[in-house]
Amino acid sequence: MKKISTLIVLVSLLIFGPSACTLFQSCPEVSPYFQIEGLELSHFKTEGSFIDQPVDPGSAITWSDYLLNVDFKAFYFAQLRSGGANLYALSCLDPGYMGTQVGVDTLYLVTLQDYNEEYAANDTLNYILEVNDWQDDLEFHDLSKYLNDNKEMINAQYFSIKLTEGPSEDRELQFELVYVLTSGEEFKQKSSAVNITK
Repeated sequence: MKKISTLIVLVSLLIFGPSACTLFQSCPEVSPYFQIEGLELSHFKTEGSFIDQPVDPGSAITWSDYLLNVDFKAFYFAQLRSGGANLYALSCLDPGYMGTQVGVDTLYLVTLQDYNEEYAANDTLNYILEVNDWQDDLEFHDLSKYLNDNKEMINAQYFSIKLTEGPSEDRELQFELVYVLTSGEEFKQKSSAVNITK
């Protein structure tokens, strides 16, 4: 009998591959939704299309290699806001994998110092930024695509912003992100300073 059980497990692994392991193990329950409670901003350097490494405080980075990463401070929950039953997923997925119950209305990236000849301190940089929430591809897209894709619900708990124009000179810069939900709730967060070069 032991040989038959072992044979069934081996055949399952051969037929279904590594996914067969989930047939024989249990995963913890996770809350499928998340609610945004704040923003965390961090500076990263890209390597081609990939995020490579965080930028160390005080070090310089070329503007074309610079990414501003945005992570949501999140609260996870299982109950549907419309009054449905509690919903838990018996899977090995991350908490919040089903997104939010509210969408994004708009966001603004503000430079707190003069950026270049066109953008002075406290100007919005929305016309020179691209966004990627890493859901579909590795490409950055116009802000309007991110807003459209997330207008009903926010799909990912993070996204990255890339600038399409550089500063007029090497300088230390700081940004403020304003993130507005369709519910009217607004979140603001300032980044730490970063040295961005031409």
